[in-house]
Amino acid sequence: MRPLARQAGTLTRYRRLVSQLALLVGVCLVTLHGSYLSAGSSTLADDPPPGLSGPPTAPPDTTWRRAFFEDFDGTGLDRFKLSPCFDWNTGDCTSSFNRGREAYRPEQVIVGGGVAQLKAQPAKPTPNPACLGGNCSYHSGMLSTARPNSTDDSVYLFQYRYGYAEARMRMPSTQGFLGAFWLIPADPSYHYDAEIDVAEALGHDPRTIHMTYHYDQRTRELTQPLLPDQRNGSCPDLDYSADYHRYGVDWEPDHIAWYIDGRKCLEFKDQKAITNHPMQLVVNLMVDPDWVRQVAAPLADPAATDELDVDYLVVYQPQHDGPSPTAGRAAAIGLGTAGCALAAAAGSIAFSLSRRSRRSRRSRGGTAAG
Repeated sequence: MRPLARQAGTLTRYRRLVSQLALLVGVCLVTLHGSYLSAGSSTLADDPPPGLSGPPTAPPDTTWRRAFFEDFDGTGLDRFKLSPCFDWNTGDCTSSFNRGREAYRPEQVIVGGGVAQLKAQPAKPTPNPACLGGNCSYHSGMLSTARPNSTDDSVYLFQYRYGYAEARMRMPSTQGFLGAFWLIPADPSYHYDAEIDVAEALGHDPRTIHMTYHYDQRTRELTQPLLPDQRNGSCPDLDYSADYHRYGVDWEPDHIAWYIDGRKCLEFKDQKAITNHPMQLVVNLMVDPDWVRQVAAPLADPAATDELDVDYLVVYQPQHDGPSPTAGRAAAIGLGTAGCALAAAAGSIAFSLSRRSRRSRRSRGGTAAG
C-alpha cells in the first residue's frame, strides 16, 4: 500500500501544480486585457458627451479633462451629483434669493427622457420673508452642486477652479419667469465676492441672453451691450426658447469668455479682476424676481406656469500635457506582456522540476502516476 499512497500523493501534487499554472495564466491574461482597457480609458472618459462638439481650445500646453458630467439619463435626480436646493439649505430646501415668488422644491425637478425639467407653478402661499410680499406663492425647480445640507458636515457635491462649463438648455418664454445658469463661490461662509452669469433669459424677451461677470466684491460688472445689433455680443439674435442651445463659459486666470453653441459671444480680459475662488454650479427658474419687475416685465398672469429644460451639464478642466494615451496604452501592454512572459517562464521551470523529481523517484524504484 505504501507505493500506491506515494503514487496518489504525487498525482495530487501534480494536478495541484497544473491547476495553479492554469490559474496563473488566466490571471495573467485578464490582467493584460485590463491593462489594455485601463490604458485607453482616460481618452474615453474625456470624449465629449453625445450632442456636444467639445469645449473651445484648451490653454497652452494643456488638454481638457472632463471633471463633471450629468446627462439625466435616469428617472430621478442623482443626489450624489446635484442638489435641488441652494447652498444655504438647512433641510427643507430654499426660497427665493431675489425677492421673487418662488420656493424651490425637489419635486419641481422632473427627470425623464434624458432631460431635467425645472418646473414653476402656482402653489398655496406660504409665509416667508424671502419672497415677494412675505409669501411664496410658487414652487419652482433648481439644480446646484451645493452642499446637501448646510447644517451638517456635508461637502460641496462639485466645485472647481478654472475650466469650461456648459449646459444645454431650452429657456422659458413666459413674462415674469427668468431662467439662469450661473457660477457662485463654493464658500460655506456665504462670502460671494464674484459671480459669473453664464446665461440668463427673461421670459418676455427670450431673444436676449444676458452674460455677466460681477466682480470686485460684486460692486462692478461686465455685460454685453444691450443694443439691437449686439444684444448677444457676437452671437445670433434668435428665439432661445424655441429649441435647445449650448451655453458655456471658459473661466481662466487671464480671461473669461462666454459661448453660445460653440461661438464666442463676449470676453473679459482684466486678469487682476478675475476671481480664483472655487465655484459651484447653479441652474434655476425664478418667478417675478426684482430684475423682471425693474424692467417693467413682471408676472402678468398669477396662474401661469413655465419650465427650464436642461439636457446636460458638463465641466472640463485644463490639465498639463503628459504622456500621450497611445504611449500609456503601449506601456501598459508592455508591462502586461512582460508579466505574462515571467509567469510562463516560472511555470516552465516548475514543470521541469516536477518532471525531474518524478524521474528521480522512478530511478529509485518508486511508483509515479503516468
